[in-house]
Amino acid sequence: MVSEWVIKNRFLWGGGFRHDQYDRAGPYLADTLLMGRAFLSLYQATGKQSYLKRVLRSADFINKQFRHARAGLVAAGDNGTPLAPQPQIDQNIQAALWLLELHTASDEAAPLALANHVMRYLATGEIALARLTEAGILEANARLRVN
Repeated sequence: MVSEWVIKNRFLWGGGFRHDQYDRAGPYLADTLLMGRAFLSLYQATGKQSYLKRVLRSADFINKQFRHARAGLVAAGDNGTPLAPQPQIDQNIQAALWLLELHTASDEAAPLALANHVMRYLATGEIALARLTEAGILEANARLRVN
């Protein structure tokens, strides 16, 4: 199964996933986010608790490795370069939607808390007004209101 190969070949200690066999500059938010989404889909399709545990570990890894101090998630881990990692709008939208879906599937509080942190970034005037036609921010906000 592909998920077993990914765990064997791309898993990072702590619940994350790497981009390639060796990441020179990572870890990257997108790698763990996309695998978290895949494991959530596997959990929803099969009901296997082992998949849910992987998803929750991925969310915890994201919270620890990519949480920006003020709001949102940065796109990469700090690798010591002069440029600090910055949040990317699309990745934060996807993260918010995934975290809210995970909260609904698991009834765990941590994904909801992290989704709120991500939404504080997406709801800033600078970000929200930069993407007036971006339905993802509105969708995440609507889902957050339900929770």
